Amino acid sequence: FKSLLLDGSDLTAVAMPRDGYFGPKGTVFVSWPAEDYFLCFSTAARMDDDPFLWEMARNTAKHADLGDIGDRNGEGIALKSDTHSETPTHLMGLLELYRITNRRAFLDQACRVGDNILKNRFENDLFTPGAGYRFTRTSRPEALALLHLAATLLGESGEVPDYMDGHAYFACELKSTDPNYTFDHEV
Repeated sequence: FKSLLLDGSDLTAVAMPRDGYFGPKGTVFVSWPAEDYFLCFSTAARMDDDPFLWEMARNTAKHADLGDIGDRNGEGIALKSDTHSETPTHLMGLLELYRITNRRAFLDQACRVGDNILKNRFENDLFTPGAGYRFTRTSRPEALALLHLAATLLGESGEVPDYMDGHAYFACELKSTDPNYTFDHEV
C-alpha cells in the first residue's frame, strides 16, 4: 500500500521538507505490504458481492504468503501448502472466505496457519507476538482465533465470541519511522 493525499497524490519516495507530524526532516514515505489488510478485505467480500473487494482479498492473501485464493467462483485457487503465516488475522480471513464459499481449501489453509501459530507463538503456556519476546499480554488474539477455527471445524462457529484482534491501545497506530517506538499492544 502507498501513502496518499486526499486528492490521490502518491507520497511514496517524498522526503519531508521539515520536522513534523510524520517524522524529522528528510523522512521518506515508503510503501508497505498489504498483508495486514487481508482480514478487512475478506470480511468486506463476505458482506458485499463487489468484485473489487474479492480482488483486494486475493491480492492481500498473496502478500500474506497464503497463495492465490482464486476467483470468487472457485477457479484458480492455488493456496500455498508450505505457508509460513502465523498471523491470527490471516487465520480469521481464511475463515471468512470459508464462510463465503464453503470451500474446504480455505479451511485447510486456516488449519495450517493455526499449526504455525501453535508452533511459533505459544511459549510457556502463553501466546507471544513471536520468538524472543520477554513479555506478553493475556489478551493476545491467537487464542480467540484458534477457538474460532476449532468451532468452525466442529460446525459450531456461532457459539464463540466475536473476534477482536487484540489491538487495545490509546495512541493512534502509525507506520512509525522510529524503530524504538512501542505501542502498548506490542508489550
